[in-house]
Amino acid sequence: MSVQMDDRPRRSEYESTRGADGTMTVTTPAGTVVSLNAVAAAIWELCDGSTSVSEIVEAATTLFSGSPEEIERDIVAALDDLQGQRLITYG
Repeated sequence: MSVQMDDRPRRSEYESTRGADGTMTVTTPAGTVVSLNAVAAAIWELCDGSTSVSEIVEAATTLFSGSPEEIERDIVAALDDLQGQRLITYG
């Protein structure tokens, strides 16, 4: 699925633990453990089902350095990765 700017991703309700350095460990019901770096963890937490991709990109521009185009590209890539790992869903 191609990410659209008005999509509203929702994080899966898996058990998660945040590290002191901002990283996060997410455990799926099947016992798979996924480690997220601090950036991916911040994006994952913004996936609440009511925040659109464009709003996540806008929030990210205040958190990360880079051009708006670079940030948008990186956020979309991160969302694709999170979806591929079944850590977020759409719709």
